[in-house]
Amino acid sequence: MTIRKSIFLLYFIFFLFSCDSTSTNTSEITNNYILITTAIKTSKESRLKFQDKFATVLDSFIVKDDPTVALEEQKRLLEQAKIENKKAEGLILAANEIDSILRYKEKALDMFRFLDDQYTYMYPEIFTIMESSAKNKKALITKIIVPSTHSFKVKATEVIKIAKAVIKKYDIELVEEN
Repeated sequence: MTIRKSIFLLYFIFFLFSCDSTSTNTSEITNNYILITTAIKTSKESRLKFQDKFATVLDSFIVKDDPTVALEEQKRLLEQAKIENKKAEGLILAANEIDSILRYKEKALDMFRFLDDQYTYMYPEIFTIMESSAKNKKALITKIIVPSTHSFKVKATEVIKIAKAVIKKYDIELVEEN
């Protein structure tokens, strides 16, 4: 999908859901659930592609002690993940909060904003360290990545639990595509 089409889709969805700030009936709840979940699912491919390649780069750098890791492709994948993350944020912003207690929209948005911070600050910092002549590169990278990875795991797990709670509470029936 082109960026122009994506932006149009975001504005269209925002228009559809901008009339009310909270969901009130079953179809609205289901539509908002689908919108938020779609944002999560559509950004997943680029995120996983980036993370898989990053794990390989990190393995070569830290485990195999290869200081000559080429980062060009990794930086390109980072930019793609960043763009998809912003699109997902836009979709989530277009949705209404489903439940003021469960706060699915809020927690999903928090997770994507956290990812945006990682894409904007953490990963570029790690790349800078990898390309530097610092003597303690492994320690510096570990100090950055371990707490951040843990924080993301906590946020993602919370979003998954809330999604399941929304499905159960509102008896949302989804049809899986084959």
